[in-house]
Amino acid sequence: MTQRADNNTLNRLIVSNLLWFFAAFALAFFVWVLASTQADPVSEQRFRTRIPVNVELDDGMTVVEQQTNSVWVTVRAQASVQDNLTAEDIIVSADLTGYGPGTYTIELETGLARRGHADTQPKQITLTIEEIRVQQVQVIAEIAPDRTLPPNFISQPASFSESQVTVRGVSSRVQQVVAARALLDLRDQRDTLRDNVRLVPVNADGDIVPEVDVEPQFVEVTVEIRQRDDLREVSVSPSIATGTLPEGYTLSAISYEPQTVFLIGSRDELSGVSTPLRTTEIDLSGRSQPFEISVPIVFATGEVFPILGDANVTVFLEVMPQTDTRQFDNIPIELVGLDDDLQAQASLEGVVVLVTGPAPLVRDLQAESIRVIVDIGDLGAGIYDLTPRAILPQTQIDPSGITVNPATITVTITPAEGDQPSP
Repeated sequence: MTQRADNNTLNRLIVSNLLWFFAAFALAFFVWVLASTQADPVSEQRFRTRIPVNVELDDGMTVVEQQTNSVWVTVRAQASVQDNLTAEDIIVSADLTGYGPGTYTIELETGLARRGHADTQPKQITLTIEEIRVQQVQVIAEIAPDRTLPPNFISQPASFSESQVTVRGVSSRVQQVVAARALLDLRDQRDTLRDNVRLVPVNADGDIVPEVDVEPQFVEVTVEIRQRDDLREVSVSPSIATGTLPEGYTLSAISYEPQTVFLIGSRDELSGVSTPLRTTEIDLSGRSQPFEISVPIVFATGEVFPILGDANVTVFLEVMPQTDTRQFDNIPIELVGLDDDLQAQASLEGVVVLVTGPAPLVRDLQAESIRVIVDIGDLGAGIYDLTPRAILPQTQIDPSGITVNPATITVTITPAEGDQPSP
């Protein structure tokens, strides 16, 4: 009995000590947590930059439309964690594994590499995903209307190093692709073309289908080109009767189209054609302004060949007056705008006027028709240096071609004699 009592006493002692130990441990842990919280408090705050959303998809799927690519993240953690948190520590993902083509609204999942809790704003996003499609299409050549060969050259159909290529993209776009087009430029080509050309995916209307990849993107093209035996390109020159220009006018510019034409005939027949071909003579009588005229091509005696296309040449001729300069001396000065109670006197009675302009107009100008005025309106008594201005009759002479010499004159303004103050 005594031994059993001793054992019970020992057990109670052990249990009592354990209880005190755990109580002391719990109290110490509580004190440690309280001290840690006070030293490193927990706070909730938004991370300083937006975090990209990582979309998880099955192989063969792709995102074609996404409501937003990044979100704001609010983190609840201790201050020491907040201070050292980086964008790489935060992972925001939208899990669409197992989803087929369609539009979905997905809850966002957030993970932190450090201790704490994170939430996103918005909490979910809407995405549209589609299946990636791959298909083979034919390679075709296209020559733009303004990039063709001249009429005296012909070409064989283009051949490519790859007759078919692969197009890859979202299913809805790849389904529109009917061919991979190579755009060719033959304007300056005179022999067989061999080049690497870029391919673009096109639909049935010939429009480029965007966001579709072509593999390979470049192929080698060959286009055999040769000169025709039944055409010859010859130059054209307009015939202009320059001696018919009106007196005082000059021909300042000439342009015309076409500058070459194509004659139809065999190589032997066309070998002796006199070049350049001429037009009928253009008479300039009565022409005083730029004008445009269409004139036919004429052949030398004994030479007549069919012309491919229009047999007329459009000629633009710029007829301009010749420039002349005349000096007019002692043109009287007119003082205008003087008040009735004042009188004025100019330092000169007349000035020299130089006029530069179209020769016919300058030649017909008379000194009596030129006025030189000095405006003294709103001026009171005093001595002024003023600028005279020359006025010509209604002509096409540019004011910049009119010069008055001297450029300034002195005008003295005094009260009128009847208004003189008494001495």
